[in-house]
Amino acid sequence: MPALMAVVLGVLLGGTGALIALVAWPGLAQSRRARRWPTVEGRIVAARAARIVTSVYANTGTSRRRDRVVWIPELTYEYTVGERVLRGARIGLGAPTGSSDSRAAESFVAPHPVRGVVTVCVDPANPANAVLDPAPTTQTRVLLAVAVALVVGAFAVPLWLFG
Repeated sequence: MPALMAVVLGVLLGGTGALIALVAWPGLAQSRRARRWPTVEGRIVAARAARIVTSVYANTGTSRRRDRVVWIPELTYEYTVGERVLRGARIGLGAPTGSSDSRAAESFVAPHPVRGVVTVCVDPANPANAVLDPAPTTQTRVLLAVAVALVVGAFAVPLWLFG
């Protein structure tokens, strides 16, 4: 019976890890593609910490709504591809991440003054598609780390528990 439990535990851990890896894979593949794109020099034309207010339901058991404030960095940049001058605002891959503390967004924006030079990764198939940071998002990295831990656990935990 312990051997069967070890197999079931291993399959559950490994299967969960594999599913999480499948969820994270598109973000990793997108990052790999974007890191191969050609780069051009761009210039910052606008930089600010943007205050976003959303209305959420308070977690009090009532249907009352309250405002939630999130601060995100916003950068707008211009770059040239051939004869075309393009504008972009995409900083990284995936959805922009925010913070309830404005200092996080402000500290990201601070090293990017207006008229400052940036390196822009440009999609050769669609030059209007550009990004400043083609690295995988933190969310993708965390998902992959959890997936690897679960797959390793699929082999290690049953051995540890049942020798």
